[in-house]
Order: sequence, then structure tokens, then C-alpha cells
Amino acid sequence: TIVGLAGDDTVTLSAAASGANISLGAGTDTLVLATAGTNTLSLNTDIETLVAGGANDVITLSAAVASRSFDLGAGTDQLTLSGNGNTVTLSNVETVTGSSGADTVTIATNMTAALVNMGSGADTLALAATSGVNTLVVSNAETITANASDDTLTLSTGMTNGVIDLGGGVNKLTLAAAANTLTLSNIESVTGGTADDRLTFGTQITAGNFNLGGG
Repeated sequence: TIVGLAGDDTVTLSAAASGANISLGAGTDTLVLATAGTNTLSLNTDIETLVAGGANDVITLSAAVASRSFDLGAGTDQLTLSGNGNTVTLSNVETVTGSSGADTVTIATNMTAALVNMGSGADTLALAATSGVNTLVVSNAETITANASDDTLTLSTGMTNGVIDLGGGVNKLTLAAAANTLTLSNIESVTGGTADDRLTFGTQITAGNFNLGGG
């Protein structure tokens, strides 16, 4: 356990920590994680800047945060949100778990074979990278947007009154094997599951492949 005081604290972990609880108190605080091994940490919301390196990081926030940015660096990294609604911008995170409230999560870097579970609440996921490729599996999101990257998105849960706009690039969507009611924009390929799917297209389709499967 690490507890800070009222000043501006910068704490560097020289070795990976497991099961640690860190609260740096008032002030503008920075936590620098160890660059090797696996960091398994519960962080209080009073840490303003998190700097990670090449380690595998498993981070759980103790409460909701607003307008925070976290870059977990290289490695295979996981972040779990807590509380009742968060607004965060994330970089270099492979697994994201949302809270019980309405979360707005912006992913600033490309994701490869990523898992994003937005939890309960009316949640928004934004893929902000302007180039490159995103491949991810998403559950429990109500709104998903993307920028100019090539996106391959798989839904593992059904969406009701969902909105998905994958922006520029060549984009593919695979629906969950559950009922889906969606408004889609800027998607070139849609593959359905075994349930009843109802799709409304919000942008013009000039060419595409659409197979809605059973149902």
C-alpha cells in the first residue's frame, strides 16, 4: 500500500507490484510503473498521470474518473473501470472492462485482438485512431464510433437501438447471435448471427457485402 500526502507526488515503482493499493492524495500526482514483469494494482482516483512501460499491467480504478487519460504502454494490459460512469481516453490497452454506469471510453491508439466490455449503463465507445487497423470484440456498448482506420468489429452481445458509425476506411461488422436493432453508417461488410436483426443504414451504400444469417 502506498499513500501520498497533500503535495505533488511522483512515485516510480522500480519492480513490478502485485495486489498493491495506491493513493497519492491531493496535488497533481504521477505514478510510473515498473517496466518489466506484471503490475497488478488498484489505483485511487487521485492519480492524475499514469506512465507505463513494457510490463503487463492489470489496473483497477477504485472509483469513477472524469476526463482522465491512461497510456499503459507495451505489454498485454487490462484496465477495469469502477463507480457510476467514467470519461477516459486510453492508449495501448488490450482489455477494457466498464463500470455499472454510463461510460464514455475513447481509444486513442489502434487495438489488435482487443476485448472491450462496457458493462451496464448507456455506454459510448470511440475508436479515435486516424489510420491503421482495429480488430476488437465489443459487448454491452450502445454507441460505437470510429475515425479513419480500417475496423473489424465483432459484437458478442446483442444491441437494442444501438448506433454504430465506423467512419472512414474499410470496415467490417459481425453481429452477435442475439437480436439486434441497429443504425449503421460507413460499414462495408455486415455478417449476422442466428437471431432476428433489424438494420437501418444512416449513410449511402455504394458497394458492400451483407449477410444477416438466420432469424
